[in-house]
Amino acid sequence: MKYTAKGKYHGRPAAIIWQDGKLIAPTADDLSLVQMVKAEAAAQEGHSVGVIGQYTTTNHLADPLSALVIIQSVMDSIDSLEGDVPQAEELPKGVIG
Repeated sequence: MKYTAKGKYHGRPAAIIWQDGKLIAPTADDLSLVQMVKAEAAAQEGHSVGVIGQYTTTNHLADPLSALVIIQSVMDSIDSLEGDVPQAEELPKGVIG
């Protein structure tokens, strides 16, 4: 599985690729974004990351949806998502989210 998030990071165009649990910087300019996403994932270790019913509490970057949640929290904005973009499942009946 592989997807790319493109948008802004620190006010400039940026992109990051998630592929099978690994983060890839498409250009040298994107290395700081990759480092920040890894740092945020480490800071969230032991905490729930994701959406109701689909979250991780450890090894967040191994999960495509949890990784995307962290990427979205680090980037200023995301203009496009391309590839095998993870989707949240529908909430179970009776759950309010």
